[in-house]
Amino acid sequence: MRKLIAFFVVSVFINNGTGQKKDKVVYIKNKQLKVDVLPDVGGRIVYLSRSDKKNTLKSDSSLWNEPKLERIKPSAYADFKASNEHITWVGTQSDWWVNQNINGERKAAKSVWPPDHYLIYGNFKIKEQTDTSMICIGPKSPISGVQLTKKYSLSGNNLHIEVSTKNIRKDSVGVDLWSNALFNGYTRFVVPLNENEILKIDSESRRLKDALRFSFENKNFTFIAKAPSENKIEHTGKAYLNPTIGKMIA
Repeated sequence: MRKLIAFFVVSVFINNGTGQKKDKVVYIKNKQLKVDVLPDVGGRIVYLSRSDKKNTLKSDSSLWNEPKLERIKPSAYADFKASNEHITWVGTQSDWWVNQNINGERKAAKSVWPPDHYLIYGNFKIKEQTDTSMICIGPKSPISGVQLTKKYSLSGNNLHIEVSTKNIRKDSVGVDLWSNALFNGYTRFVVPLNENEILKIDSESRRLKDALRFSFENKNFTFIAKAPSENKIEHTGKAYLNPTIGKMIA
């Protein structure tokens, strides 16, 4: 018996007044969650909410349908353009520019910024989609030497994100994957873990920055969000954690 699988893509087009159509935002949805993905800009998740409520991610919706002429194009020479939301980076950061031969200046300097444009701004093509899942494949990156495949799927009130890499070079390539989800700084969150799974906390006061305090109670780690001091511009901190189960509850 042949199995029939239905695929669909819901796209939002807004005319920009020049006769051209802007880029697509594609969504998947179940009874509990709705997730919007922008395939044209790194296959990034731009919207995540419960049943069409407020977006939980830090995101500027005016950039979702940005005209193509204004949208950043993947390049080994361009700078970083913040778009926040959820995106995948490859690590380690110290190797971002040392294994490529396009931008010699960044290679010589062993630059740690910006991230690979092809992975975060490249056009990801949708390979498969159902109403609750999506698989998209990104461009081959001449910077990192890899190609990313992303799978997003919904199960109850959980969003599952699975990312894999393909080596496009003849030589071996070693990378790890960073799942970056950006929230408003006052978002309440916890990471369930044991105390011995807290490896290091990097948080100290600097000239214009306050150290970001944290708490660990009932096997839950969290940073404590509060406004910076009057003479500071922000709180900043980084936690190195190795939880048995990789989960963040926000």
